[in-house]
Amino acid sequence: MQEAGAEIGYLEVFPEGGQYVLRDRSGRCPSPGDRVEAEDGIGYVVLKVGRSPLPNDARRCVYLERP
Repeated sequence: MQEAGAEIGYLEVFPEGGQYVLRDRSGRCPSPGDRVEAEDGIGYVVLKVGRSPLPNDARRCVYLERP
């Protein structure tokens, strides 16, 4: 059982090669305007935070773009 307020992770949606990619992330969800770095070293800016597009997924989803 998970404690109240415990982080369950979040999803990132970002452009890659002319399409959008979903990636699971752990930890605290970033806020709009925050800069995040992908595993390949590419930097992105958080445009917005919303609901996960996946059915029955309670996590938040951050939408990213390259600055």
